[in-house]
Amino acid sequence: MMQSMKHILIFFTGLGCLSAAHGQSLRSINSGAVSANNLIYTVGEIFVVPSNQNEASSGLVGAISRIEFLSLGIADITPIPQLRFYPNPTAASVFVEVDKETINQFYIYDVSGKLIDSLKNTNNQIDLSGLQPGTYFIKTDNQHLESFKIIKR
Repeated sequence: MMQSMKHILIFFTGLGCLSAAHGQSLRSINSGAVSANNLIYTVGEIFVVPSNQNEASSGLVGAISRIEFLSLGIADITPIPQLRFYPNPTAASVFVEVDKETINQFYIYDVSGKLIDSLKNTNNQIDLSGLQPGTYFIKTDNQHLESFKIIKR
């Protein structure tokens, strides 16, 4: 570790002595750029040690720092339909309300994933009176709606 620190210190000391011995100047350019489309920011300093005093474009670049910030986003957000069910826990029936979606069929699963019953939706009500007390998952035939958990007492 100390050996590598010595090499780095000797390198930078030699670079400074070389610059002073040849009468060269050390120039720094502060740069920063902003692009409105992608929000790219360039931050840092560019150090140039000219190899010839008469040429502005020749030299050695010492350090460059660059950080890019790109903005991410979603153009259109599709609203997720809201599904409400009550009461939960229940002893007999569950009422289901949904915004702007239709449900034709309800599928009732137990906690092991076994299909217990399949019911047609007649009045947005699910009759659970024939089931044993426990936890059940109810899924619909509508792909836009998530399944929900019901606790039967």
